[in-house]
Amino acid sequence: MPGMDASTGAASAASSRSPSSPRAASTAESVPASGRALALVQTLSTEERHVLMLHYAEGLEPLEISLVLDLPVPTVERMLDDLRALVAREVRIAG
Repeated sequence: MPGMDASTGAASAASSRSPSSPRAASTAESVPASGRALALVQTLSTEERHVLMLHYAEGLEPLEISLVLDLPVPTVERMLDDLRALVAREVRIAG
């Protein structure tokens, strides 16, 4: 994808966030689902957003994402796993 900087946000990982924090819980209770989803995406690093969009919006597989972003395949797979877990935790908090 043009204009992507694969090195931005490389140190950040979805698993390092604490979605069960009081702030996340209060947000989950007071904001509609679409707003919570947007807020969650905005907490991601640029690299995590790129992986998310390439996989779910563009339909790319981890190997293809790794080539686009110049990341190892296991890193892309781990990021997708971490992002899925993050969303699952948020859904449980909001539910």
